[in-house]
Amino acid sequence: MSSEIKQNQKAGANSQQTQIQNLTIINGIDEKRAREICDEKFDLIRKEFSSEALQIANERVSKFEDSLIPKMKKIDGALESFSDPAFQYLISKAHRTAACTDRDSDYDLLSELLIHHVKNKNERKVKTSIGKAIEIIDQIDDDALCGLTVIHGAMSLFPKDKQLENGLQILEGLFEKLIYDALPTGYEWVDNLEILGAIRISPVFTNTDIIPKYAKYFSVDAYTGIKKDSENYQKAMTLLSSNGLPISFLQPNELNDDYVRLPALNENDVDNLMWVLAPFSPQQNKMIPTAEQIAIFHQIWKMYDNSSVNKEFANKNFEKKFLSFNNLSKLNNWWKSIKHNFSITAVGQVIAHANAQRLESSIPPLK
Repeated sequence: MSSEIKQNQKAGANSQQTQIQNLTIINGIDEKRAREICDEKFDLIRKEFSSEALQIANERVSKFEDSLIPKMKKIDGALESFSDPAFQYLISKAHRTAACTDRDSDYDLLSELLIHHVKNKNERKVKTSIGKAIEIIDQIDDDALCGLTVIHGAMSLFPKDKQLENGLQILEGLFEKLIYDALPTGYEWVDNLEILGAIRISPVFTNTDIIPKYAKYFSVDAYTGIKKDSENYQKAMTLLSSNGLPISFLQPNELNDDYVRLPALNENDVDNLMWVLAPFSPQQNKMIPTAEQIAIFHQIWKMYDNSSVNKEFANKNFEKKFLSFNNLSKLNNWWKSIKHNFSITAVGQVIAHANAQRLESSIPPLK
């Protein structure tokens, strides 16, 4: 009797076959096969439902799969995950949750969580959190989910653009989407999230205002600057002009009309300052300052009026500017109303981030 292994298989559409001696391995899963696998996995669950419930379950699971498959197709190699036993196990979990919820947003949330698994399939801790998150999505109250997402957004999502006006505009647009429901009040929503393991309550209340957090991120203390028409102002202008640097480097100060400032958020940033020669020309050649010119920037930086009074003035004006944005004002008022101190668990974090990505697709993956 020969010990040679023989196996004959037919490849489906868009599949590739690799012949190794007499063993044929099929590589490649297309959308059709991915849907077949979903159907096969749900077949194992259908018997758990009565005939009356099965039609509803089928409709809900179809909505979930219609959300998941197109997203998977957009990611190179993602459809291959349907051949992974761990992913198939999560599919079964997601099917159960999808069948039990009538909230359309949950189908998108489940698909985002599975996408997150695909992108982090080698991270065991992440995989564990995703599995638990899939189990509890349908049990989170609407307002609690919105609140969890907003807190995650305020703690973890920041604009790359740290220029004050642009950055605040980006934040305003973000929270316009994240505050998609009435923000929760009272204690019930916190209790709901703690029971489900999405947050961990601390017995010590240490909630702090949100505005100082953003002031630090935007380096508001760098918006002190040099008072116009002061002795230091005249010195700074002379230093720029006598060293071949545009006087436009002393820009208007967004947080103090009486002062000017360099376009830098800390002293290290001045090493990277440059300017555009003929800014309206097609080339827009960037001029890189010499070491001597960079030294001039450092001299000017040290002329800033960094008195506590001036810093407080800048921070007060930042607060006014922050609160002038409708959704940032909503965020601040709600944040101040929270009377319970808690931290978001790994499970709560993946849920909140998945929901945020559902609402704003440009948000990068959770790391």
